[in-house]
Amino acid sequence: MKLKKKISVLPAVAAMILLATAAVTGYRCNSRLSPGGNAPPHRRAGPGRIRTVTPGRRSFTVRIPWFGKVESKTAVSIIAPERGRIVSVDAPDESTVMKGTVLFTLGGPRIRARSATLRARIASLRRQAALAGEIVTLKREAVAGKMARREELLSAEESLARIRSRLKAAEEERAALRRMIRIRAPREGVMTRRRVNPGQEVGKGAVLAELVPAGSLRIAATLFPPGNVALTGLSAVAEPASGGSVSVTVTKVLPQRTKEGASTVWLEGPDVDGHFAPGESVSGHLILARHEKALAIPRPAVVYDDRERPFVFVKRPDGYHRQPVKTGETEGGWVEIKEGVGEKDRVVVEGAYELFYRDFNRIYKVED
Repeated sequence: MKLKKKISVLPAVAAMILLATAAVTGYRCNSRLSPGGNAPPHRRAGPGRIRTVTPGRRSFTVRIPWFGKVESKTAVSIIAPERGRIVSVDAPDESTVMKGTVLFTLGGPRIRARSATLRARIASLRRQAALAGEIVTLKREAVAGKMARREELLSAEESLARIRSRLKAAEEERAALRRMIRIRAPREGVMTRRRVNPGQEVGKGAVLAELVPAGSLRIAATLFPPGNVALTGLSAVAEPASGGSVSVTVTKVLPQRTKEGASTVWLEGPDVDGHFAPGESVSGHLILARHEKALAIPRPAVVYDDRERPFVFVKRPDGYHRQPVKTGETEGGWVEIKEGVGEKDRVVVEGAYELFYRDFNRIYKVED
């Protein structure tokens, strides 16, 4: 009976011994690594999961992001020539207008009363002038017939001249009033920063809007350049809200910095007026330098550890080796490599993270 019990437990004991042996063997084959250490070569990988490439040569652009606002270098203030009420706004905001285009129409009780007064005065003076003209004609005939003195004719002509002068002044005043109530653009430009609305009362000399001449817009941009880099003359790209890009150039670096230490520069270009409006917020990037024919690898080849240190897996005769690298710029799905791999190295571009995560739990003690 005892012999039968001993025989029945032998298979279980044998199974436990085999499992323990397999665990020890696996542990020795995958010796423990500390973070940053050299990983043992990965000799085998699942079919279709690993793909390698050799580094290529690519051009990279060193960019600095910026943000800013569109402003005008020069602006003409549109002034109310007389006190009154805004009857209408005759030009759309942020639209380009030609010289002489009506921007606002001025009216209101005061202007209507003044216009009525001038109209009545002109009508009265015209009647007086007609009557004075008839008197001059009669006096001229009387002088010719020796029935009146020449002094009387001269007095009648002088009276007619005074009436005609007053009539001309009244007509000119009415013409000026008509010109005033139609406020026109003094030159070609973009009407912007309108301050009034229809029905609003304005005083004489009030600023109604601003007219920005064509070609006078620029961007005041804020950025954080590295070190003592000379920014004047560098190219930049502005990105309109409608899409695309606009090429601009740094024309001036303002001497003062913001409280955060940022620099302010002026960006100008021939296409700024056609894509932006004064006061509009805009962003883009400054082109600091270009790295031509730099050594580069596809972005998926670069792996980062828990300390954000970049490395790659390089294929060797005995397997895949982990290799630290120093990276530069990233552009178009490629990463610039400054140190760590050469042109002839075969770098894992598909399956790099799979190789990394094989030992991740063991190296970094991540619990399930």
